[in-house]
This record gives sequence, structure tokens and C-alpha cells, in this order.
Amino acid sequence: MNTRHSIAGWGRSGLAGLGLGLLLVSAPRAAWHWSFDTDPQGWVVADLDTAGPYYPPLAQYSLSHSTAGGCVGGHVQRADPSSNSYAFSLPVEQLPENQDWSGGRLTFCLRSTHSNWTSESFVIVVGGNGTVLRAPIPLPSPAWSSYDLALEPQNFILMNGAQPDAATFQSVLGQVEALFIMAEYGAAVQETTGLDEVRLRPACQPVDVPLVLAETAGTPEAPRVRLAWGEVPGAWDYEILQLDGAWGVATPVGSTVSTQWELPVEGPGLGFYQVRARCE
Repeated sequence: MNTRHSIAGWGRSGLAGLGLGLLLVSAPRAAWHWSFDTDPQGWVVADLDTAGPYYPPLAQYSLSHSTAGGCVGGHVQRADPSSNSYAFSLPVEQLPENQDWSGGRLTFCLRSTHSNWTSESFVIVVGGNGTVLRAPIPLPSPAWSSYDLALEPQNFILMNGAQPDAATFQSVLGQVEALFIMAEYGAAVQETTGLDEVRLRPACQPVDVPLVLAETAGTPEAPRVRLAWGEVPGAWDYEILQLDGAWGVATPVGSTVSTQWELPVEGPGLGFYQVRARCE
């Protein structure tokens, strides 16, 4: 686990403490995040051969989008378009060229109206050399379920059911041609499957210290302190801690993938807070 942190202090008369400042420059992306809050963000549905080989797709279809009702905020969904197997197709053209995703993570939320087709519950990754890897995942339910897939060889199988060796895995994750999250969970052309909050993250690297600004928020009757910081390249999330002094004991109060956090003001004195950038 890699972590770096800075400390910010706040008082009713303004800012105080250590490590203050706000990162104003644009940072490289630490993760690729598709929230679907406003639109499908380039995602489509791919119609695939049932039981494989899964690539290339037989056809592509658009997604329905809603600004509410998702795992968080908006989401996308699609009714089964055919008697083939369909899957959500990640827009790989949005990813950087030559990015190696081995050792990274894929997280997402999934739901489906049916779960009586049990043989194709996979995340599928296709390499530039045409090799297809499948990662078995639990069947979704009608309620949103969160998935967290470590992009490591032991979580994948080849089309013949064998586990890939390190070289094969590296060849696929080092040049991703396609990535599918299966949506085919009905034994007939019957199901509607939804997707939300997709994040694709590269493997952990050492992370920098977040530069934090503390400012007043809330109302005079219910004052709050807002902590804000710039995105730290390589960070997967940020842990927020409250200290009992400038260099005192730190108590975790929460974590976020965002770059800000609000807390209630407790008492008239100074408060000290710590933000840790984490990759784990």
C-alpha cells in the first residue's frame, strides 16, 4: 500500500495549520471513471457469439440512459437486443495508448432483472493479439451490486478454461483491444441489465502528498469546514482523518474518491485534519 498525506488546520477566524494550499494545475488521470450521470460516455452494447469467441462483436447497439436511479446518480441500461449474448462495451479509444493494466483494478455496479442464464457471468478482456481472457463474476440481482475485480492472472481464464501464464496475461493487459462486462443473464430474450460507476485503475505506484485547502462552508448556525485538494496521480482514493492537535493522534472519519470533503465544526477552537492519498 502506498500512502502520502498532508495536514490542514481550520479555525473560525480563517485558515491555520500546516501543509495548506490548493493544487491548481491539471493532474494526470489516476483512474478512468464513467459515472453515467449525464450521458452514456461512449459506452455501447456489443452483441457477441454465445459461448464465444466473443470477438469481434456481431453488432453494436446504443444504451438507454437515466440521470437518476443508479448505484450512484445516473446509469445506463439495455434490454436484451437478440438471441445472442450481449455485453457492455468499454470505450477503449478513450484510454491512453500502451497503458499496461496488469495489477490494476476494475470496479463497477451491475444489476439485472433476470439471473437464470448462469454460464456467461464474466468480464472479458481481449488483447491486441486476439487472445481472450474471461474473469468469472457473481451473478447480478435486481438490486445494484458492487464488483471489484483485481486485474491479476489468477482471476482470469482462457477460452479453454485454463489459467493464463504471466506472459499471456501481460500480452493481453498490456494491449487491451476490447473490454466487455457481460449483460446476458436471461435464459430467453427477456432481461434488462444496468451498469453504473465503472472505474478502471492502473497498478499502484508511489503517490504524492495531496495539497489541501481548508475553507468555511455551511451556515453560521451550522458551520462546516470543507477540505479540498487536487487529484493526486496514482491515487485510488483519499482517507480523511481528524487530529487532536497539529501533530496529535489521527482518527479516520471517512474516505472518498472525490477531491473534497466536508465536516461539521466542533467547538470554537482550531481543528486539524489530514488527507491521505492512497493506492492499495
